[in-house]
Amino acid sequence: ANFRKARELYEQLLQSDSARREDAAGLAEVLLAMNQPKWTVLKPEELTSAGVSTLTPLEDGSILAGGPNPAHDLYTVTTKTDLQKITAIRLEALTDDSLPNNGPGRSSYGGYVMDRMEMHYAPAAGPHDMQRVMFSAATTDYSPGQERLQVESARWHHAGGGGSDHVAFYRLASEIASESGAVLTFQMTFNHGRTWLQLHLGRFRISATDDPTATTRVSARMALS
Repeated sequence: ANFRKARELYEQLLQSDSARREDAAGLAEVLLAMNQPKWTVLKPEELTSAGVSTLTPLEDGSILAGGPNPAHDLYTVTTKTDLQKITAIRLEALTDDSLPNNGPGRSSYGGYVMDRMEMHYAPAAGPHDMQRVMFSAATTDYSPGQERLQVESARWHHAGGGGSDHVAFYRLASEIASESGAVLTFQMTFNHGRTWLQLHLGRFRISATDDPTATTRVSARMALS
């Protein structure tokens, strides 16, 4: 309720004279801080590349790709979490000095094209009983042209240039609930035809939340930024 009232005030300030625009900008910063869900970084326990890439876990929970850059690749990330409920996933594409144009992709200009991301889940008490997890909504801070982030495939790309961090959010069609925690596997496919080659994520980080309003709040937050 407090956020809605502050949002209404923000919109009123935007419509007022230019002298109040600075007040609106300050209020926007407060709103952004108010509307931030809590995310738990999913630190990788196992990393594989179907190509010849090396995937290295970093201390902040992110993953850095290096070594030879194949034409196409498939990353598999396996994690464990103590979260007893998961409602949404956050995927961050992060810059790094080791990447062309600082990334976050591995292409010569720092771009990436992730054609598909599949998520599987099993309760920590029965880690071999993996089930496919579907997404019901997706949003991102960057989408080229009028293209929307694809929900079913989770396709996401930044092929127009790099050098800045980006983030995508995926709401689960059905929340994961497990008292023992969860084992999660993410398979990320980079295979965008014969002409779009070596467009892999260079550094990325996966997080989860148990907040059922996370993606709604994130969308509202992005509308203010």
